[in-house]
Amino acid sequence: MAGGGVNNGLFQRVFLESGAATGLTPIPKSDYAPRQQQYNSIVEKSGELSLRIPTFANFTDDKSILGFTGSFLSYTPVPTLQALLDLFSPSDYADTGPPGSGHLWSRVVDVDNYVQSFCPVFTAANQIAAKDRWDALHSGSKVPAFYGVSQGADLPFLYSPQPLQGTRVDVKLGYAFQSYVISFVNHGDPNFNRMPGGPPAWQWSKYSTQNPAEIVFSQHEEDTSQPMIFMEADPTDHVKCAYVEAHNVDFLR
Repeated sequence: MAGGGVNNGLFQRVFLESGAATGLTPIPKSDYAPRQQQYNSIVEKSGELSLRIPTFANFTDDKSILGFTGSFLSYTPVPTLQALLDLFSPSDYADTGPPGSGHLWSRVVDVDNYVQSFCPVFTAANQIAAKDRWDALHSGSKVPAFYGVSQGADLPFLYSPQPLQGTRVDVKLGYAFQSYVISFVNHGDPNFNRMPGGPPAWQWSKYSTQNPAEIVFSQHEEDTSQPMIFMEADPTDHVKCAYVEAHNVDFLR
């Protein structure tokens, strides 16, 4: 990894897309021997890596995709899976979903989100400099409604030209998002400098176990009661994540 960590300033900033590769994610398990040897070696040589590197964590509201849940939960022991499902009461979910998806699709999505995304990000709190939740679809999106705000929904707002070729709301949200990201890339701090043209800018608070707050990017117009950009307390359920942590090996694919 880049010369074994011998270069000065080897890791300066990190983007963590969708919550993968953190301490409790099923792949890889953090004490997997070959990975741990590499990790320890670089830490010893550079004094850097995740505990000292500003990390920008991003996820969207509805990450899961059709067929994905079954591909890894099919290998989970039945008692572990049943206990996990018991934490997600069917009465909390509407019986809606894509055609042919069966019963309580939104419940399946929530289980998948917790195992693959929400809990890994939450349990890496001390290593994260800033965390966001993306709750917006570009006006030109062709994604079926039952997917919700699915994985990658933020990318048109970050990379599309002109800047978005969308509505006024698209453009304002995109400018604001881009400014936070550019500031983080340049300074390791999303609040250092922000380009004009976006909605009223919120101070993006540092994420920590003492202050588990994340910024939300949404599609609300500025003149409504709900702002387009706002801070919220991380809604991740600690009980569910404690179960995922305790049964990490069971969720390995």
